[in-house]
Amino acid sequence: MKFVKLLIVGRQIGLSIRDYILNVFARSFLVATLSFIVVYACNYYLQEGLLRLGLEIIASIITCSLLIILIGVKKSERIYIKSWIRFRINEIKMAKYMRR
Repeated sequence: MKFVKLLIVGRQIGLSIRDYILNVFARSFLVATLSFIVVYACNYYLQEGLLRLGLEIIASIITCSLLIILIGVKKSERIYIKSWIRFRINEIKMAKYMRR
């Protein structure tokens, strides 16, 4: 059903199905697959317990974040994210400086 909606809306706004599959679906699938492999490796090699749970959570957060930034986000979006993070860090530094 969603594919039919995509076809209809795609024609109206000039969206190529090929571009959608490559830029959205393939990137999302790759991020999900690689993230699953890392977490599955933690699950396979570690004994059940809180340590495994903690490591799986940390590995999942780090892996997903890095893969989203490296694979899931376009270069222009990465530049925007970096500038936004730098702005927030400078804002925090200025707030600390103003408290003195």
